[in-house]
Amino acid sequence: MLPFPFAFRLCSFLGWLSYYILFRQRATILSNLKLAFGNEKSIVELNQIAKGVFQNAGMSSAEVLCWSKLGIEYLQNHVTIENPEAILSAYDKGKGIIGITAHLGNWEYMAAAVALRFKIPFSVIAREYANVRLNRLLEQNRKSMGVDVIYRGQDAIAILRRLKRGEGLGILADQNIHGEGIMVNFFGQPAKTIRNLAELILRTGSPVVPIFIIRNKDLTTHKLIIENPLSFEVTGDRESDLKNIAQTYTGIIESYVKRYPDQWMWMHDRWGRKKKH
Repeated sequence: MLPFPFAFRLCSFLGWLSYYILFRQRATILSNLKLAFGNEKSIVELNQIAKGVFQNAGMSSAEVLCWSKLGIEYLQNHVTIENPEAILSAYDKGKGIIGITAHLGNWEYMAAAVALRFKIPFSVIAREYANVRLNRLLEQNRKSMGVDVIYRGQDAIAILRRLKRGEGLGILADQNIHGEGIMVNFFGQPAKTIRNLAELILRTGSPVVPIFIIRNKDLTTHKLIIENPLSFEVTGDRESDLKNIAQTYTGIIESYVKRYPDQWMWMHDRWGRKKKH
């Protein structure tokens, strides 16, 4: 209901305020930051990063909630793209594109910006939220920008068919998962990542393109960075190959989190340290 400039400033302030009042989330963020950076950063620096995490979440919330009134023109005017040739060269191979990304910046803008810029049919694999209204809003936002949604647990054959048709697939590959996964190193600590993703990469041979979206210092514009497709050494040892694939894409995610630590979701239990009851 609010004008976007006011909503944006309000949500930024609420994010800043959340740093001071959401004690449990702040403690989780600081604990994860200490685990990742050890003695590399001071307590003052870690707290500054934590405050930025909350503020980025607030600003991203405003952008997502106001998506319908901002529209395509806003996205085109506020997102610049680096290295677009990487997407074009990958698309020309005719095997589809697997876009690897992370909960960095305003990741909801990532697939939309790619779909709008390159006119490539694009889908994202997403978690279905328990909040029905939020889930419906996010789905409407994505589809309005030409991005289809595949919810986790849906038919894997449908995913393979999309890649076979040469379409793009966006996957957030930076979260801890329950159940079967592959253990990788993330900031020097063991962390579980998605086994199905490594298997999909190995099975299809589709180009794997790391894509990240970063909020610029002016806070309202974004930079979408497209890396060149990853290369993997395939030895024929299935388990070894899967682990190598998972570690490779985890490594590039780590490199971006290091560069932009205040834009990543540190409140997530990435290393699975929470006690299970």
